[in-house]
Amino acid sequence: GPARAYMRDHRGRVLVTIEEGKRLEYALGSAGRSQEQLDAWDAVFSPCGSDGFPLPLFGRDGRVNHTVALAWAKYDLRRHLSGQWPRISADLAGKLHVFVGMMDNFYLNDAVYRLQQSLPERAAIEFRYGGWHGRGYGHAWSGLTGAPLWRVDATLPMRMTELLVDRFVKTAPTSADMSWRY
Repeated sequence: GPARAYMRDHRGRVLVTIEEGKRLEYALGSAGRSQEQLDAWDAVFSPCGSDGFPLPLFGRDGRVNHTVALAWAKYDLRRHLSGQWPRISADLAGKLHVFVGMMDNFYLNDAVYRLQQSLPERAAIEFRYGGWHGRGYGHAWSGLTGAPLWRVDATLPMRMTELLVDRFVKTAPTSADMSWRY
């Protein structure tokens, strides 16, 4: 079949196919030791093979190993949330915030769209999509629109801490010690 896209730029032009990505990773290190993205995901989510190394989701030719894909299913946040939503939605209301660039370089925005569409009560999760004038922000967009990526990376902990503190203050019991705020 046609080559499957793995990485694109913020305008949607394919930069790397899965096959090209796997070949690069294999050249950098065999048995999942390239320290690149696809091998990292395999190390986290895949079962180990008989040699003790993680089984790859994609072969060197870019084809999906469906047995490995099935093993990854237990880590699928969308599947978990949609399957457990009636039981857990009240506990999660206002606690989940999802940030993604509208043209994520690795197509992660597609997964976020599917997550949002799969949940019956979208108000419980805040979804933020980054984009402007028909173009989307790429990978690592986290709500700081128009800033260079180095600034986005440098300020992410501070910006996320502010979101967390706001949430803690809004949901704290009236008797909570708030002396830590300054």
